[in-house]
Amino acid sequence: MSPMAAVTHHLLSAENPRISAVSKPIIPLATLKATARPAPPAGERLRLGVGSLDAALSGGLERGACHECAPASALHLGAATAFVSGLAKLAVTPGKRIVWIQQDLARLEGGMPYAPGCDAFGLSSSTLLLVRAAREKEALWAMEECLRSPSVAAVIGEFASQSEIDLTASRRLSLAAQQGGGVGLLLRHKPDPNPQAAATRWHITSASADAASVGDAFGGLGPIAVSLNLTKNRRGPTGRWNLVWNHHEGHFAEAPLSVAVAPAFADRPSRQAATPDGTASNVTDFQRVAEAAERFRRFG
Repeated sequence: MSPMAAVTHHLLSAENPRISAVSKPIIPLATLKATARPAPPAGERLRLGVGSLDAALSGGLERGACHECAPASALHLGAATAFVSGLAKLAVTPGKRIVWIQQDLARLEGGMPYAPGCDAFGLSSSTLLLVRAAREKEALWAMEECLRSPSVAAVIGEFASQSEIDLTASRRLSLAAQQGGGVGLLLRHKPDPNPQAAATRWHITSASADAASVGDAFGGLGPIAVSLNLTKNRRGPTGRWNLVWNHHEGHFAEAPLSVAVAPAFADRPSRQAATPDGTASNVTDFQRVAEAAERFRRFG
């Protein structure tokens, strides 16, 4: 055997400590269930800063759990990535890291995270670790291992459109997140109609933010705005919300309406008249319409 072949054999053999550390057997699902800790209390939840959304989530996004985020279509992948990045930023605690695991096919579809852009967004690159995986199975294994570590605040697993994460795989990720206490964020490039063990499931689209209403007097680009559709919520109701990301202060806020909305009729209850059968009818409304029609007939 030549010297180069001997070196290659040593690097790829199971006797190499680096290879043996990576090739350890997968922990059985029953062991994960036995070692998983109970769900964290409400005080450990990840508050998004929007009252109605936090109330629907029973105080905030659940730590020690996995949450699935997907764009409604391929055109909205940027909005989904922005929402997941904002959640990871909110999950950061002192001394803990964020791990972004990206399947190679997902990197080809959506590109790699840009470090200066992450810094400008508020997601410091000094706390961000990027992991590349060639196949979906390797990406799931890396995500499970990182979620099990208590030194990781959040793990983002980005998977391509063709990925097929079944119920068993999502259950393993949820149990690993319970064991480590971090936030697992599944960023999928396409929504999956199959059942998953994620605590919440989000369908995300980009939204328009009125530049004038957020203080941009120069007509420039407004803040990042996303429209959220919470399709599954294990702790409360589902719903829709429009949020903007404030990268200066590092939090979400409810998106202001781009047009004025007419207020509710203040005299609507007083115009309800009871009918003989006990139901209500707007008698005064009909009288006003009739008077207006009579005036139009007389004066044209």
